[in-house]
Parts: sequence; C-alpha cells; structure tokens
Amino acid sequence: MRAAKGQPVERVEIQMRNYLTADDFGRRHPASLAKWQQAESALWSTDSAREMTTIGHLCREAIQDFATEALGPDPDVNTDPNIQRTLNRMRAAIKARLTSDSVREFADALLSYWKAVNDLAQRQEHRASTEGQSLSWEDARRVVFHTLVVMHEIDRALSSK
Repeated sequence: MRAAKGQPVERVEIQMRNYLTADDFGRRHPASLAKWQQAESALWSTDSAREMTTIGHLCREAIQDFATEALGPDPDVNTDPNIQRTLNRMRAAIKARLTSDSVREFADALLSYWKAVNDLAQRQEHRASTEGQSLSWEDARRVVFHTLVVMHEIDRALSSK
C-alpha cells in the first residue's frame, strides 16, 4: 500500500511529515512543530517569494525551540542557557538522554547535519547577504525540508534511548 503512494522520495517525505504531525512528536515538541508548520505553509503560499526571510526565521526558531524542548523541563544547570547556541544545547540533550553508545554516536554524527541546517536557516533569514547572492524558492524548500529531516532524525534517536 505504501509503495503505491508516490515516488520513493515523496514516500519518505510523507512519512517524516506524518511522524512530525503525530501526537507524540507534537506533545514533545509543540513549539518547534508550530514554527516548522508556519515555515512550510509560507513555502507553499502564493507569496513565497516575499516570505523568503520569514521562512528562514521560522526554521531558525523551530531549531531553537526543538533544542530547548529536547533538553526537557529541567535541564542540567551546566546547560548553555542561550537559546541561539543550539549545537551546545543539542549536545547536552544527547548526553543526558541517550544511554546506548551506538545511538549516541549516531546522534552525535547528526550534530554536523544540525549545524549545517542551522547555517542554512541563518542564510535564508539574512537573504544570503554575506554571499551577495539572491535566494530562490529552492533555497527556501531546502531549509524547510532539512529542518524537518534533522528534527525527525534527532527526535527518533532521542526517543530510542
């Protein structure tokens, strides 16, 4: 049945989207999910060209909220309190929550991806001004899609213990 629902890439994207909108993810990450959904909605709006920086801003906020939510309600007192330092905060969440060495190693490897996605979101938010380039719809799609992927994969790792 799943094989009949589109091409392989579409099926993967649909599965991730379904995972993110499932009740469990929404309960664990309500703020980050809401921001990501706003970004995704802006991407597909008729005014997406005008929403380029907003899309980047929303993805950046989704990343920040996700890192905060991953730390849980009582983060370690040594956890970086600055919400913009998402890489430090995700390292702390992984260290605190994962007991399996192999899953922790996988989650640690995802942090390079996390950093790259965060950099894409910043680039999008600031209109690629440091590069002197124009943003395209593909740039916006990339940051929305990969924000989804990185949150999906890290949440699944953190949920596995």
